[in-house]
Amino acid sequence: MGSWGVAAMLTGGIAGCAGVVLDALSAHALQSRLTSHDMNSLTTAARYLMLHGLLLIVIAGRLRQAAASRVLKAVVLLAATGIVLFCGGLTAKVLTGMAVYGAAAPYGGTAFMAAWLGCALHAVARPRSHS
Repeated sequence: MGSWGVAAMLTGGIAGCAGVVLDALSAHALQSRLTSHDMNSLTTAARYLMLHGLLLIVIAGRLRQAAASRVLKAVVLLAATGIVLFCGGLTAKVLTGMAVYGAAAPYGGTAFMAAWLGCALHAVARPRSHS
């Protein structure tokens, strides 16, 4: 597996694990300390961590077959950016109480949307000939 595949698999695995941890913390350790809005924010962040972690793992497998695809490499970068900005922003906002972190979430959401559109683009893009 090339370096892009390794990066996608590593990031996806860490994101998936972080999603499980965050979901468990919000359901057990933090439940009595947070408002329902904050609980919803954390469960959304956890769900998006797991979903986009899985996306990265699937893309890692696809990169084995399409190693030169710039679109798939962009999907990896966009999904990772979304994880940091959206999930990280929501989580940091809830855990610190500092609303400024939440300002990153819309940018992360946009990166997620672009990553999914990149998947769609990859499905219809013609492979380049190397002649």
